[in-house]
Amino acid sequence: MGSMCEAAGSRGATFQGSSLDGITSGTHLSDLLMPTVAVHPSGRPLPCSNEFSLLGELFQTPIGADSDLSALAAVRVGVTVLDRLGARGLKPHELRFIISRRTLSCRRQNGEQLSTDESDKAIRRARILVRTEVIFGNEATQACADVICDST
Repeated sequence: MGSMCEAAGSRGATFQGSSLDGITSGTHLSDLLMPTVAVHPSGRPLPCSNEFSLLGELFQTPIGADSDLSALAAVRVGVTVLDRLGARGLKPHELRFIISRRTLSCRRQNGEQLSTDESDKAIRRARILVRTEVIFGNEATQACADVICDST
């Protein structure tokens, strides 16, 4: 009488009887709907862990997740971050996307930190810079940073 499904304990339903489009008798529905894939870790660190490490160096604070960067923007970063971004390859005209020269000069004189918005921009630029270092290597970072900053 054709195929029928019947409950098979905790594994769900199984096909009993004749085959159905290449499905053999006794095949579990869970095998049909959600096949398993074997995952074999390579042992290499995730690229994002390397990015977080490099971002931690730039901001001189431990960074382990995106939430750490959000928290860092909320508490605001110091103007010395811009010096470290410049040392990593961002040019002065590229840093002006973060803060104007005049405002930066006032912040330095008054010993103030960047605003929340400026901190967020600095973190975004740092992520672009670090991602290019991780993906393309240090020698290509400058060329990639030029292209990315000029396009925004």
